[in-house]
Amino acid sequence: MKSGFLSAAVVLLLICGCSHKTNSDASLQQKIDALDQRVGALEWDGMVGEWSRTNKFVSLSLDEKGYTPVQVTIGQLLVSAKSATPYLDGYKVNFQIGNPQSVTYNGATVTLKWGPSATPSVYSNQVARAAWQNAQKTKTEDLLSELLPGYWNDEEIIVTPATTEELRNLQISIETSTLSLKNANNTP
Repeated sequence: MKSGFLSAAVVLLLICGCSHKTNSDASLQQKIDALDQRVGALEWDGMVGEWSRTNKFVSLSLDEKGYTPVQVTIGQLLVSAKSATPYLDGYKVNFQIGNPQSVTYNGATVTLKWGPSATPSVYSNQVARAAWQNAQKTKTEDLLSELLPGYWNDEEIIVTPATTEELRNLQISIETSTLSLKNANNTP
């Protein structure tokens, strides 16, 4: 009888010990998962920041007034969104490019990028990140007008296909290749 009672007590202790270990393991796994997500988010922020610095894309917010500086080959330009009106299966995006410098840019190449917003899974899941990147759309257009010094230059680009939600993630990059300066006698 004592050996039966002792055996039952040992089994009970083992079960309780295993159960406690399982709860401890589950808690530990939750902490590991939370840390994985935080590390993934930090890596994502670093990757997006580096990508933005090297590709010179900045957000073009249609909800906020003001301007955002854009780094170009020589100096900075300013961009300010004016409006987006529905057009076919997308939008006509009206914006301004400000040239606060003393040079005239003889045309520029503008690239707009838009797509779905990043979800939390994009931060930690490589497959979700790849799917998100593949869902981003871009359009590049050469501007025929000069970007005059000291002026806001009005521009319009059609972004299609695009949804209202995708336009909330609108970004812009500007490249310049040719500029001109005036001579001391005010002739180009």
